[in-house]
Amino acid sequence: MTTKSTSLIVHRALDVKIWMQRPPSVEEARPARCPRCDAAGRPARGALGLHGHGLRDRQVRGPLDVAAVSTTAVIACRRYLCVGCGAVVTVVLSVVARNRVNLDRPGCAENWPGHSRRGRTAPP
Repeated sequence: MTTKSTSLIVHRALDVKIWMQRPPSVEEARPARCPRCDAAGRPARGALGLHGHGLRDRQVRGPLDVAAVSTTAVIACRRYLCVGCGAVVTVVLSVVARNRVNLDRPGCAENWPGHSRRGRTAPP
C-alpha cells in the first residue's frame, strides 16, 4: 500500500534579501490553489481553502550579494494547511534546493549580471 506525502512545496520568485527583511504576510504568500487537490486557496465566496499553518525556518547558504562573502542565514517560510485534502503546503523562495536555499549551487550565479559559475566576467 502506498501513501501520499502530506507536505508539498510551492516556489515564489521573490528576492532573498527582501524576504529576509520582511517575510510575506499570510495573505501575500497564500497560494491561489492547493497543488494536490486544486482547491482554491481563497475562494471568492466562502471559507478559506488554505489556512495559515505557521512558519518554518530554512537556511540561505552563499553570498547574498554579488560581491559579498558566502554566509549562512535563516529565513522563515510560510506554511498552509489545505482544508480539502489535508496537505501541508510550504511556500519558499524559488532558489530553494530541497530543505535549504543554496546560492552557491551552479546556475545561481548566472542570474547575477556580469557573473558566471567561474567568477566575474564583466567590470562592476
